Amino acid sequence: MRPPCEIVIRELLPKIRAGVARRLSEEDMSQSEIGESLGITQAAVSKYLGNTPEIDENLQSLVDNISNMIMTGTNRPDQTVKAICRTCMYLRIGSSTCKRHRELIPVLEEADCRICSELLGDKEKEFSNRAELLQDMEEAVRIIETMPNFDILIPQVRANLASCDASPKSIRDVISIPGRITLLKNRAHAVGAPEFGSSEHTAKILLWANKVRDKIHSCLCLSGESVVLEAAEATGFDIIEVQTAARSAEEIVKKSRPLVSASGFDLEYSAIHVPGGLGVEPILYLFGPGPIPLAHKCRKMANSL
Repeated sequence: MRPPCEIVIRELLPKIRAGVARRLSEEDMSQSEIGESLGITQAAVSKYLGNTPEIDENLQSLVDNISNMIMTGTNRPDQTVKAICRTCMYLRIGSSTCKRHRELIPVLEEADCRICSELLGDKEKEFSNRAELLQDMEEAVRIIETMPNFDILIPQVRANLASCDASPKSIRDVISIPGRITLLKNRAHAVGAPEFGSSEHTAKILLWANKVRDKIHSCLCLSGESVVLEAAEATGFDIIEVQTAARSAEEIVKKSRPLVSASGFDLEYSAIHVPGGLGVEPILYLFGPGPIPLAHKCRKMANSL
């Protein structure tokens, strides 16, 4: 149980920090300023400056890049982390980190280990599919946040968008908006960034719909008021009407199942309308082939209001 991450933490990161610290010191930055820039203590900076290890060409390029960003004031935490992770991944695929890992654990050499090249080289479709789905969700959120009239579409319990890939097995495989989509100055605003496993209610409904029709990969829950329902019908959604109010995902699925079986749920864009009741507002669940096309379809609805 000794993955290459151990080498990154124990050897790679200290070398990067030491290299950046020395470069900034050469530019007359104080140890306190260097520590603040790197997010470490002044004592740690002093230690790094007192024992600078040998740095290879790949790491030197990274050190220069980070140092230049700090000195020019263009460094952002996310960009710094991205630069480090990119180099880390590069070195894990048949390069120095891979070589060092095999030296420390000879059994990997004997087994002709190719774990990193398989995981990071797009051979593991699970990872590439999740990354692609995350990017699509982020784009869909941008479409929704710039949408007109969303204040008419949003229910009191707030909206949410959930998506999955071709073979979801559980809620952990469904990506949605933690905290849901709310209103900010009458505009849609996602409270958090898209995250896998963050929604239970919408995710359960999407998982069921995906089992019924495997081309359904996204679900957007909106207000079920008559004006929204009419806009959805006019935009081309095939709407199934549940007859009585329902609150939980399990109850909604139970009441929808016989209706869906009868209708076939065949159109590319379908919907389930759950009426309101005592203490329950009406909700409209829109389904589509993916987050981006579903968001565009919703924009057409909003434009028609």
